[in-house]
Amino acid sequence: MSRFNPKQRLWIIIIALLVVVIILGSYYLFVNSYNDSVEVLSPDDVVNNSGRYVDKNITVVGYFYHEGADGRGVITSSLIPQSSSLADYTLRLPVDYSNVDISPQDKVKYRFTGVLIEEEGVGNPVVLVAKEIVQV
Repeated sequence: MSRFNPKQRLWIIIIALLVVVIILGSYYLFVNSYNDSVEVLSPDDVVNNSGRYVDKNITVVGYFYHEGADGRGVITSSLIPQSSSLADYTLRLPVDYSNVDISPQDKVKYRFTGVLIEEEGVGNPVVLVAKEIVQV
């Protein structure tokens, strides 16, 4: 004879299945808990708080403008009106995109991901060295 009657066996099976589901669910949550959300900064935030972001990977969204040498440009928070020049716009984040295959176009909004570094001998002390550029 069996130690458990049919009703007790049913409850044991249900409890065992619940334990298995809880274990598998916990494992799934743990494995897939990687947070894809990334803090997206504006060029103004980075320029105003540059010391906070130096030598860190950051993501910046803004409008791109070529300036100076090949592989270099600046990112602004908003489009610059036709009546004013880029030189009049003081909050510009310099970007070095020479390491990236894409060549951004002027007045187009992009998401730049890279490392902010300090650069000596230039007007703006920080430069974003882009690792990835995606049109927004």
